[in-house]
Amino acid sequence: MKQLLIAILFPLIVGCAGNEQTIVSQSPYVTHTLQYLGLEGKIVGVSKHDRLDRPRTGTIFRPDKQAITELKPKYIITSNWTQKHVIDEVVPEGTVPVVLDGFRSMGEIEENLVRICDALGVAGGQEQAERFHHEWTQKAALINGNSSRVLLLSACTGQPYSFGKKTWLYDLFQHAGFEIVETHEHVRHITIGNEFNEVKDLVNHFRPDYLIVFERDMGKVCSAVSMETNVKVINLDGDYFLHPAPVILKGLTELKAKEPMWLD
Repeated sequence: MKQLLIAILFPLIVGCAGNEQTIVSQSPYVTHTLQYLGLEGKIVGVSKHDRLDRPRTGTIFRPDKQAITELKPKYIITSNWTQKHVIDEVVPEGTVPVVLDGFRSMGEIEENLVRICDALGVAGGQEQAERFHHEWTQKAALINGNSSRVLLLSACTGQPYSFGKKTWLYDLFQHAGFEIVETHEHVRHITIGNEFNEVKDLVNHFRPDYLIVFERDMGKVCSAVSMETNVKVINLDGDYFLHPAPVILKGLTELKAKEPMWLD
C-alpha cells in the first residue's frame, strides 16, 4: 500500500515543484540563456520576438500585463532595458522579477547564468558560468582574426547600428584576434541626423579591411556598399550573434568556418 501511494503521489509532487518554477522570458536572449541552463521546460511565456512556441507576453519595452497575469509565472526574467516602473506595473503579485544585463561584455553573459540560477534557487550557477567561459574563450582562441580591421554592423538596411566599445561583440571579436575600428561606446546608430547618415559614410570614414554584417545574406544594399567602398563584406548569422547569450557559441563555429574569407 505504501509503495502504491508513493507511485500515485510522486507525479503530483514533481508537477507541483515544476509549477513553482514557471518562467516568463521577456527577451529571446533570456530564452537562449535558459536553454543553455537546461530550463526551457520551465518557460510558459515568451516575448513576441521569440521563436520558441509559447504564449506571447509583449516586448521588453511593452510587456503584456494581461497575458503575464493569466500565465501566473513564478518568475519573469527581463533585461535592464525594461524600466523599473514598467516592471512594477506589469508583474503580478506572487511573481518574482529577475533583471539581467549582458550587453556590455562577455563577462556579463557569464554573470547572467549565475544570476538566474541564484534567483531560481538552482544549484551550480557558478559552475555553469565557468563552463561557458571555458567554451567561448577556447573557441575564440582557435580563430585567427589576423588583426584584421573590422566594423561590426547589425545590418545594411532598416535602422543599422555599429557595435563599439563596451558591447559583448566588441569584446568577443577582440578575443578572436580582430581589431574593431569603431570608436563610439556601446552602439552607434546610423541614420539621418546622426554623424553618419548611411552605412557607406561610416565605412568611408573608418576604412576597415572588412565589414562584418550580422545578416545571413549579402542583400542589395550591402553589395552596393561593398562595391562603392571597395570593402569586402562578411555575412554572419544574426541569430547567433545579436543575442548576448550562450547561443554565441554557434556563432563562433560559423566564424571559424569563414576564416578563409579574410586569410586568403
